[in-house]
Amino acid sequence: MNEVNVLVTAVGGGVGQSIMKALKMCGLGCRIITMDCNPLSAGLYRADSGYITPSVHSQNYIEKIIQICKEQNIHALLIGCDPELPVLAQHKEIIEQETNARVIVSSPKVIKIGNDKWETFLFLKRNGFNAPHTFLPHQEKEIKEFLAQKGFPVIIKPRSGSASRGVNIAYNYDELQVFVKRNNNTIIQEYVGTEDQEYTSGLFMTRDNKIAGVITIKRELYCGTTYRAIIDHFPDIEEKVRQIGNRLKPYGPCNFQMRISDGQPVVIEINPRFSGTTVMRAKFGFNETEAAIRHFVFGEDVGEMTFNTGIALRYWNEVYISVNDFKQLQSKGSISHPKSETTFI
Repeated sequence: MNEVNVLVTAVGGGVGQSIMKALKMCGLGCRIITMDCNPLSAGLYRADSGYITPSVHSQNYIEKIIQICKEQNIHALLIGCDPELPVLAQHKEIIEQETNARVIVSSPKVIKIGNDKWETFLFLKRNGFNAPHTFLPHQEKEIKEFLAQKGFPVIIKPRSGSASRGVNIAYNYDELQVFVKRNNNTIIQEYVGTEDQEYTSGLFMTRDNKIAGVITIKRELYCGTTYRAIIDHFPDIEEKVRQIGNRLKPYGPCNFQMRISDGQPVVIEINPRFSGTTVMRAKFGFNETEAAIRHFVFGEDVGEMTFNTGIALRYWNEVYISVNDFKQLQSKGSISHPKSETTFI
C-alpha cells in the first residue's frame, strides 16, 4: 500500500488536532482527511481534505461517516472526542463491513466504563484498584458519613464529560448542594492528592490483549488541558497502569489520569481513546497513531513500544484561512487541499 488514508474526527478540539499532528510525524505517508460539525474548526483546513458532518446525535451521522470512508477509500478511522466513542463503538461492525476502514475504538462495554465516571469507580473497586471514594447524589447517608470522617473538599463531576467541563470543588455543604442542583447527573468524589502530583498515562493494547507499551507524563493543567509535561519513567505508575489495562482490555489506545495519594497512585479517570497529549508522546517516540495503523490495518506486530524522556511546553498558535475556502466548505460540505497558514513567532 503506497498511501494510507486516515479519517480523523472532531478536529476542532485538542484531541483531534493532536491525532493529526502525530500522524504527520509517523513514517507511513498518511493522507489525512478530517471531519467536524463546525466549519470553523482549524483541523478542517490543515488536512488534505475536510468535511462538515452532522452532529454525532444526528440520525444520519453514521451514514455520512460511511459515505466519506467510501469516497476517500479510508483505511483507518481515528476518533477525536468522547461523545463519538459509544456511537462508533456500537456501529463499528457495520462501518467496517461497508467500507475498507478499520475503526479504532474499544468495545461498547469498555467505552461505557470510561465514559461514565460512576462506572469507572465501580470497575476499579470491583477489581481491587485504588480509587477515590465516590458517591451518587442520592446516597445522602453515605455522603454524610464520609464527610464526618474525611471532611471537605469534595469534587462534583458530570458522570460523562472531559477537559474539566462542569467540574466543581465544594468546600462546605452549601456549595455541595448548589453544585449538585445544577446537574443531578453527577458524582461526588473524594478530593485526592494535589495538583503538583498529577499524571496521565497512555497504554496501547493489541487485538490479542497484549500491552505493547505504557508511557507516563507528569503534567500541569490549564482549563483541563495539559500545558506543561514531563515525559519520564515512573515505574510504580507504569505497573499500576499495566495491571488495570490487563483487566480492562481496551482496543488500541487508552489513557489513565492519576494522582499520588499517601504515596500510592490513585486512578481518577479512564479514557479509552487517543489523548490531547498524543502528539507529545509521538514526539518522544511513542506514536500511538502509527502503532494503531500498523497493527489494526496492516496486521503488523508493533513489538515493545518505547520512548525518550523530555519536556513539552504548550503555547497558542493560529491558523489562517481564506474566505473563499471557508465559503467553499460551507456551500459544498467538503474541501480539498485548503490554503491555510500558521505563523511561528
